[in-house]
Amino acid sequence: VRLRLSMRGRAGWPLLGLYLAVVGAATVVCAGRHSGSETPRYAVPAPRPGVRENFAALSAGAVLRVSSYDWLHSHHPLYAIDGLVKPLEVEKWASSDRDRAPWMEILPAVRVDVDRVDLDLAGAFEGADLTMREFVLRCLRDEGSVVKVIAERAVHDNTDARPRLPLRCPGTDRLRIEFLVEGKSRPRGVVRLYEVAVWGVPTAP
Repeated sequence: VRLRLSMRGRAGWPLLGLYLAVVGAATVVCAGRHSGSETPRYAVPAPRPGVRENFAALSAGAVLRVSSYDWLHSHHPLYAIDGLVKPLEVEKWASSDRDRAPWMEILPAVRVDVDRVDLDLAGAFEGADLTMREFVLRCLRDEGSVVKVIAERAVHDNTDARPRLPLRCPGTDRLRIEFLVEGKSRPRGVVRLYEVAVWGVPTAP
């Protein structure tokens, strides 16, 4: 696995944890690039009641699950929640070109009253023709034997590289995003996502 990370401006980043996650997960999926992956959860302070923040951040204890990732080019899902403002081109999640129904799920450390979801898609740092146009966001809540859909929003014909999407989801355990990719040889044949943010406040007990 070719790990190409810049240390500039990344003081305090758990680089060793990222390296182990990339190498370990790549080893698991090496036999089948379509296999899913999950980022590690880091211990963080408890969220402050009533304080709005990004609950998709690695620094907030979030976990990210994806249907696949491009391990050959080190486009690990951990990059999508690392909070870097000026990422390098390698520092993004990209789905496998064999994955024809890519998705990601953000699992915050606590239940959240979500109000907005932000995406930094490929066009924010690369060509506009790489920005995903079709995707669906779903807020979910685990209710024991069933997982309830709290709210959803479908996005069609998107041209915004940094969409900021209002989405009211009280008491959310998980946010799922499903992407519609084009043919393998097309620019949008895979998902390229630099960052995802899920904004809200902790759900009151």
